[in-house]
Amino acid sequence: ERLLGKSLVGGQLYREFLPRSERGFALLDRTATDATEKFVSYSTMSDFPLLTVVSTATADVLEGWRRHALVIALAALAVSIVALLVARRLTEMVAVLSARTAELHHLATTDLMTGVSNRHSFLQDLYREFARSRRYRTPLSIMIFDLDFFKQINDGYGHAAGDEALRAFAAAAGECL
Repeated sequence: ERLLGKSLVGGQLYREFLPRSERGFALLDRTATDATEKFVSYSTMSDFPLLTVVSTATADVLEGWRRHALVIALAALAVSIVALLVARRLTEMVAVLSARTAELHHLATTDLMTGVSNRHSFLQDLYREFARSRRYRTPLSIMIFDLDFFKQINDGYGHAAGDEALRAFAAAAGECL
């Protein structure tokens, strides 16, 4: 009832949208009737001097959407935070696993007393080099060291002295090769 007799001619709908199209959908900044922002669907009737307008306040339309958008944004943020925490933990676990794998490989392939390759690792390297020599048809040289009188060192000075002699030999050979 408060709109009866109120003219819409000076409003944004008549100034901007009706001159462009006889029907459409628009967002009006300030309606002529109550000066609020509204979504408006409009259509003129060609046979009659009649304009049909359906409108609703943008706040009413967008309120539910804003609530849903906020819930979705918060859910996405929560999922992202959880994913980042999981990724960080997985990265830490992979680093620890990598370090432990390297340590296990070192323990499995190295003689702990001398620090040189153990028998199993030496044989793997030897077979690989034999295969490479055959594949590329290149000569292969092998050096074999023999510690003369090592048994006498162990028997005469004890196993600790023999171990020290082995470590000294391995270090000297490593420096030369």
